[in-house]
Order: sequence, then structure tokens, then C-alpha cells
Amino acid sequence: MKKFNNAWFSIIEILVWIFIFTLGLLSVYLMLHSSVRMNDYSRHEIIAANLARESLDLVKNIRDTNFSEQTAWNLINPNNYLGDKFELETYYKIENNFDDSVFAVKTSKIDYFAEWKNEVNSKMKDYRLYLDDKDRYIYENNSINNKPTEFYKYIKIEKADYTDENWDLVEIDENEALRVISKVIWTTNWYHEVELRTIITNWKKL
Repeated sequence: MKKFNNAWFSIIEILVWIFIFTLGLLSVYLMLHSSVRMNDYSRHEIIAANLARESLDLVKNIRDTNFSEQTAWNLINPNNYLGDKFELETYYKIENNFDDSVFAVKTSKIDYFAEWKNEVNSKMKDYRLYLDDKDRYIYENNSINNKPTEFYKYIKIEKADYTDENWDLVEIDENEALRVISKVIWTTNWYHEVELRTIITNWKKL
């Protein structure tokens, strides 16, 4: 009877050891998995922040080029005296124009807009970014060498405003200033976004 009890005690010890060992392995795996996901998220966030910042710089580039060409400061395409102006509550794609030595920036309206993971393959595809053969981020997927990325980028134009000394909201005339919202979305491991804002002004008039 004593030998029988000792045998069962040894089996229980082994099972407890296996259980503890399994918990240890599982903890290590979860820590490594979490670390990999955090590194992946950080990498995407850095890229997204740079892309969002680039969009704001491109809008300022357009404004300054308009000044140098002595045209309306808020024209979408510089050198086009009769061209369209940035419109309020409107979404745009904006990127470097690598195919044209005259117009450095390329801008176009987004006709179908959405920003949620369920819309990736329908409305959001209109502003998805691709990598071309020189690893540059572009919108057009007009080459078999272009690789789709996980990023979606756009800007939105809004009316600029500020809060005065009485904490009242004061709107600025759209011919004098515009608020630009730059957002980059990616959907790896659910939905993430980086949003930057700035106000561009007709500083020659202000």
C-alpha cells in the first residue's frame, strides 16, 4: 500500500512539473508575441506619422508655389490661374509628382470616402498607398511592379477657427486660412490611425 501511494505521489509530482513548465513556456511565448506585435505597431506608427507629416508639407508647398507664381494662394494646382481651389469639408489625395518636372505635387479629390476596416476593399481602396520600383509611396497601382502597402492616406480641408480671450470660437474666413487634417490609416491587427493638423494661412494678406 505504501509503494502504491508513493507511485501515485510521483505521478502527481510529474504532472505538476509538466503543468508549471507549460505555463512557463506559454508565458515566454506570450511575451515574445506581444513584443513582436509592439515592434510591428511602432514601425507602422513611425511610417504613418512621416507620411502624414509629408502631406502637410506638400500642402504648404502648394501654397508657397502659388505665392511665387502670384496666383490665388489656395489653388489646388499651381500655375493654373483658372484652376480649382481647395474646398471646405472635402477629402483629397496628395502626393509628390514624380512624373512631372513642372508640377511637383499632385492633388485630386477623393470621390468615395470611408475610414473603417470593413471598407478596405471598397471605398478605402481609392486612397491606398503602393510602393513603386524605387520604394516610393504612391497612389496609382499602374504597374505590376508596384506593391500594395497597408497604408491609406488622405487630407481633409476644414474651416479654420480659434478661441479668443473670452473662450468664444471665432471662425476665420476661408480666403484667409484653412485647417488641413492629414490622416494615415493602417489595418494590420485591427484599425489604427495617425492624425496631424495644421492651419495654412494667406500670410501675405494677414
